[in-house]
Amino acid sequence: MTNKVIKVMVGVDSCIPSLQDWHQAFPGVVFSIGNTPDEQRKHIRDADVCIGAITRDTFLAARQIKWVASPWAGIDFAMAIPELVNSDVIITHTPYVHASSMADHVFAMMLSFAHCLPQVLDDQKNRRFDTQKYHNRILELAGSTIGILGFGAVGRAVARRADGFDMKICAIARTPPTHSNQEQVIWAPDRLDDLLKISDWFVISSPLTGETQGLIDKRRIALLKPSAHLIVISRGAIIDEEALAHALRSGQLAGAATDALTIEPPDPQKPSPLWNLDNCLISPHSSSPTAKMFAARRAFCKANLRRYLNGKSLMGICDKTLGY
Repeated sequence: MTNKVIKVMVGVDSCIPSLQDWHQAFPGVVFSIGNTPDEQRKHIRDADVCIGAITRDTFLAARQIKWVASPWAGIDFAMAIPELVNSDVIITHTPYVHASSMADHVFAMMLSFAHCLPQVLDDQKNRRFDTQKYHNRILELAGSTIGILGFGAVGRAVARRADGFDMKICAIARTPPTHSNQEQVIWAPDRLDDLLKISDWFVISSPLTGETQGLIDKRRIALLKPSAHLIVISRGAIIDEEALAHALRSGQLAGAATDALTIEPPDPQKPSPLWNLDNCLISPHSSSPTAKMFAARRAFCKANLRRYLNGKSLMGICDKTLGY
């Protein structure tokens, strides 16, 4: 273990609600919490490690930072800082711990559409009981095709659940497996248009990078079947919200659900065009915050900090050239 006193700055939006147990677990480490931008710039000056999101101004105030740890699966906040990307500072993310609840959320959204739950809830509020209203409107997932853009931990978790629903599974992965699996069809990114054309349910679970920003644009949305539903579970900026809203309003697309918007929190002066659409479900980036996930996230960050202190290689190191 290093003899140098290690200083760790914790962002207010990190996985650490209280430092008490961290002080006990790491008695030789000096922790500080940056609750405001000014506090973050102050504390990061002499910090070796930062846990949580930082801005460019905060990073530029750092004198000896060696490692930026994202408590989330994504690192788009870090990739937006050129000086950080071009530096020797290590960026890690926290993989796997969010996958289960995020995949559950995908199916919550899908089943909400398949069983007309928004309309059912509206009927309940208005004390309407009309069985025939839903004749031929309920959808069965079995036998339908789910297309998954991004086959990382979340995408694979979605596929496992889709298999349980007897769905046909097709996905896009940066590096498709060399051996085919009759239960799943995995294509390279150049087959994205083909995937869109065959999908009854299209799930976006890829990270936000320079390559994926705006990837699902007006042209690609038009490739989806009019009966298809689109689900965004990773980042809102991967899809053109204006084009999606137009497709939903015009009947070009049956429905969409998203757990992420391009601008978060939404700007009240320039709200997302997806608001107030009856065939669009919006959740406030709330697919993963379970007690189990938070515990797993803290355990991962603690284990990684322990590895750092012991001079071992870190888990979840990101490739800055790929953005994840």
